[in-house]
Amino acid sequence: MIHLSRFLIGIRHTRVFRVRNLSGQIADDLIKAYPKDFLKVEEVPTVNEIALSDADNSLITKVSIDDVIVENRKLFDGEKRSYIEINKLKVINMMKGCLPIISKRFELDKDYSRIGMIFEFRILEFKGIDNGNFGKFIYENFINFHGQEEGSEASLRFVYKLQIPGGLVVKDLKDYRNVIVILNQSRGIHEDGKEKKCLFVSIDIQRIFEPMQKVVDVDDHYKFAIDHLQSVVLPAFKAKGVEINL
Repeated sequence: MIHLSRFLIGIRHTRVFRVRNLSGQIADDLIKAYPKDFLKVEEVPTVNEIALSDADNSLITKVSIDDVIVENRKLFDGEKRSYIEINKLKVINMMKGCLPIISKRFELDKDYSRIGMIFEFRILEFKGIDNGNFGKFIYENFINFHGQEEGSEASLRFVYKLQIPGGLVVKDLKDYRNVIVILNQSRGIHEDGKEKKCLFVSIDIQRIFEPMQKVVDVDDHYKFAIDHLQSVVLPAFKAKGVEINL
């Protein structure tokens, strides 16, 4: 069973140029709401961003001039020789809790233009995908073009658009979804602490709001994302005997 190595929720809002001036108040507000989770604060003035994180930087919330981001990364515990797994529910609930606080401080109304969720995972070569020939797997499952020789290496990024039910039918509703898939050969740390060859997979599922929204339904987008991954993207991996635990 393959587990996620990173889960991220990002919500884009109308550009706010007051981030640097409000960074201290934002940090105070979020720390007050999540005193056990936000133990470190960092300002990044070059990109007008403030980042709050837990003790080991695995759970991070970023507030910038354009976006609110909450992400959780899987950590490798060197002493226990095992991973600290991602808690998606915590990321979802933190975004749902932080967003109203930030909206109030930024005085946002109908100012949200996009929500995106990124699911990342790595598959080590011994997991059975064409005996570690990840290039062959990418060529056969995601690319229509085939050369004369069998592919041994590949890197791919592709994007496709999905229409929202009612879009272009309901008056003034022009919402749509983007799905961005990235696959490439990489390297990752195994439980034995050694770096090994792996297939890196990143799937970013976005909903673009047109017109912009006052409220973002995080749960609804998560439900769609999971359904789409399980029905459209992940069957190619399952056919090779690789189960992805979302």
